[in-house]
Amino acid sequence: MANNIYSSNESKFKISRVMAVLWVLLGIVVVAAIVFSVVYIKGLDKNDSKNETAKEQNLVANVLICISDKENESLKPQFVLVGFNSGEKVINITEIPYKTKIKGVEKTDTAQKLFEYGGGKYLKESIGNYYGIKINRYLSCDMAEVEAFVDKLGGLDYNIKYAMKQENSDGNLITNLVKGKQNLNGNQYCQFLRYSGWKDLKTAAKERAKLLTALINSYNKTIEKEEILTIYEKISQKFTTDISIIEVNNFSLEFRAFNKIDNPAKVTDVDFGDKDVSAVKLSSYYKSK
Repeated sequence: MANNIYSSNESKFKISRVMAVLWVLLGIVVVAAIVFSVVYIKGLDKNDSKNETAKEQNLVANVLICISDKENESLKPQFVLVGFNSGEKVINITEIPYKTKIKGVEKTDTAQKLFEYGGGKYLKESIGNYYGIKINRYLSCDMAEVEAFVDKLGGLDYNIKYAMKQENSDGNLITNLVKGKQNLNGNQYCQFLRYSGWKDLKTAAKERAKLLTALINSYNKTIEKEEILTIYEKISQKFTTDISIIEVNNFSLEFRAFNKIDNPAKVTDVDFGDKDVSAVKLSSYYKSK
């Protein structure tokens, strides 16, 4: 009888020890879970912060667009600086005349000569260094890609101030536009770009910048992310660029910020006759993070 009582007490003791161990283990698990949760939540906050920072950086992007004309090689290339700033809800557009003298990374010459020497990437870096602005990316394309892009958008309703007619050096008609409001298809849009009968380079640059401004403002409220990606994928094979498809996707999402306002694209007031003055102007328009 005594042995049975002893065995019962011994069993209770062993059970108590096991329960104590289990409670200790449970406590450890709970503490570990709490610590893990805190660390995980902090990690999420950190990632969210990084994502938000990346998002904010994506809100400001300056892109140099270089347009050549293989069909009419005698015509000069065009260099357009486009700055997207969704924080300020503005898209700044500046054409840099091809004769603009720029101190490049390795040499000083006109924008055209620097482009011919090192391509779009070299010109992007040279312009950025010379004027003290950050140009995030560049895109070099032919006039044929511009034509395809405008056609895929659906053309542009635009008011031509006066009849524009011009032949190239071979006697072929490269511009033949009538006066008045009309829908320009891709070919007619490029006819406008090819026209060089302006009174000076400054006027030519400003008029072409106005055309691009009108194109962006015509579609900023209607174009969707999928359309941007589709158009880019269809014509980007002939681009030379340092813009990745991931960045195009991110941009197409950020572009929605401009959908909420009327006419976000603006032509800048920059005179490239004085380097210091133009540098100040460009810095005010083309901010970066």
